[in-house]
Amino acid sequence: MPGHSPIFNVPVCANSRSQSTPRVRPVCVSRRRVAAGVDGWAMLVVPLIACLIFCGCDQPPPANPLSQFVIDRSGTNQLALIYVSLGPGPGPDSESFDFHSLAWQIKSGTNWKDRVVVTKDDFEAGSRHKRWVSEIHSLDASSGNATIKVAEHWDTNGGPVVYSWREWNMVSNVEVRLVRVCKEPFEPYSGKRFKLFR
Repeated sequence: MPGHSPIFNVPVCANSRSQSTPRVRPVCVSRRRVAAGVDGWAMLVVPLIACLIFCGCDQPPPANPLSQFVIDRSGTNQLALIYVSLGPGPGPDSESFDFHSLAWQIKSGTNWKDRVVVTKDDFEAGSRHKRWVSEIHSLDASSGNATIKVAEHWDTNGGPVVYSWREWNMVSNVEVRLVRVCKEPFEPYSGKRFKLFR
């Protein structure tokens, strides 16, 4: 769709221990009367605990695999990359996700509260290309700069996607510097600066 970032499809699995394990139904404990006392209590509790540990007891699927969170060294600032589900994907047992926002969050007690949120529309504003955040690396709370991987369609009709690591100011929502252009989509951050022009 023009003006939108691509939709990502990932397999869905109800067992939180493994993405490839099929849905496992919990073991049922019979309702027979059990003699009162510790032995009777243990006979009921042990199978239930085993069910929770090994089966996941039919829990809902884990949070989407594209959202990411990185906490700074102080432990009081967090960078959150948020993707949202768009519903079922094109394949069986798949789900579609889309970039939603990039948020700088601060710790308030045991919770995280948004300090700055850059929405999908805010992030694409002012660019000639369709772009979205595909990965995050770090947040420097003193400068407000985040190190992020940006994905861009350089062709107006979609075309190939170019990935690059950049420093991005969260408060101003502007690129501070291009760190480097990636050779492949899943290239990790190395911190080496790439020079585009001499």
